[in-house]
Amino acid sequence: MPDGTYTSGPLTIFYSDAAGQSLSSRWDSVSVTVGRQAVPEPASLALLGIGLAGLGAMQRFRRL
Repeated sequence: MPDGTYTSGPLTIFYSDAAGQSLSSRWDSVSVTVGRQAVPEPASLALLGIGLAGLGAMQRFRRL
């Protein structure tokens, strides 16, 4: 799905509450905005993990 804003016509949702009473909600229009998030590369996460493990090992051996 390409980035952007999408609008739909009337929307009705039917549901039941905890007591079993039937309820509904209606909206005349619904808009949804779609965008992409940057995802870090696995190699970058691996380098970060190795660096943090190294710092933890240095702290542990420094106490001995």
